[in-house]
Amino acid sequence: MLSLFRMPKENTSAAELKKKKKKWIPIFSGKEFNEKEIGETFVEDSEKAVGKTIAVNLTTMTGDPKKQNFNITFKIVDAKDNRLNASITGYFLQVAQKKRLSRKDKDKLEDSFVYKTKDGIDIAIKPVFITKSLTYHSKHTLIRHESRKILSEIAKNTAFTPLMKSIIEGNLQKDMKSQLKKVYPINTILIKAALINN
Repeated sequence: MLSLFRMPKENTSAAELKKKKKKWIPIFSGKEFNEKEIGETFVEDSEKAVGKTIAVNLTTMTGDPKKQNFNITFKIVDAKDNRLNASITGYFLQVAQKKRLSRKDKDKLEDSFVYKTKDGIDIAIKPVFITKSLTYHSKHTLIRHESRKILSEIAKNTAFTPLMKSIIEGNLQKDMKSQLKKVYPINTILIKAALINN
């Protein structure tokens, strides 16, 4: 009669025995994405995965193919009930797409500044502005100055997670564009990156 169990071979190393104890643990996003499963990791102890980061394409999270040029990052914050829970930490335009932002007969302006959210988190936001036509350097300075005022006001009245959700959904960009048209007509506003500033 054959046994359903077998003992490890005598020459099996301790490292091999330890490796066999590892298992796949699913990783879930926060409530902003309805606690969707975003991946899994192969670990011996789920607690050892806490603190690690994972990048996911935005289309995977939203189901919107128009978002495929963006990635978002999550940080695993805790392990509970054989699952890992992760919080959003960043939003990025893919590097390959940055070169495509330039337009003929239009100016491309970039900025980067750190803002403090309502819940006290420092967030670096890096917008890109495409003007409707070529313009003077003085207008560039004014656009950057006014955009920082707008973003500062929005950030101080919005907690980090809702702010990131507004960026992902494009609502913040629409709000900025509406307010900046008083300064100079803007054709497009993109956020090329938004991330926790450690």
